[in-house]
Amino acid sequence: TPEQVVTIERDAPLAAQARHTLEQVIGPGVTVVVGDGVVGWPPGAPYDRIIATASAATLPMAWVEQLHSGGRLVMDLQGSLASGFLVVEKTAESVSGHFLAEPLHFMPLETEAISVPQANIASLLQQACQMTFVLENDPVFPDALFDPAFRWFLQWRIPDCQISKRKHMQ
Repeated sequence: TPEQVVTIERDAPLAAQARHTLEQVIGPGVTVVVGDGVVGWPPGAPYDRIIATASAATLPMAWVEQLHSGGRLVMDLQGSLASGFLVVEKTAESVSGHFLAEPLHFMPLETEAISVPQANIASLLQQACQMTFVLENDPVFPDALFDPAFRWFLQWRIPDCQISKRKHMQ
């Protein structure tokens, strides 16, 4: 029912538009909050489902804390090379999650509540690292660099790295 739906929008004009659209689609009674979505909305908690429609570089703990035991959270966990459709399930004893095979592509979550650390693993290990890799149009280049699962783990090892494809000039 509409009374059980909460949406959080960062600015008032977007929230007004969301309210209008949601009332047309599911009826009056939806709670529309103007605020920072990364902190959730504690007055409505606990939630059975949390669906983030913007990508985030981290899983906000406020979302996990506001999730009801037996609840499920879905989000686009976004890295520099790949994103992952993360499904988090909470029980009375634990919180667990898994990634679905298909990635999502949402706009980034705008927040001031989370600062992304500027340091990366390469600088912490004091190793030189080229942060942009250029893939040559070469059949012997490793296919793994085109695999979304491999790219997901690569971005954890080398934060902020980018891969681009360049064709050979003849």
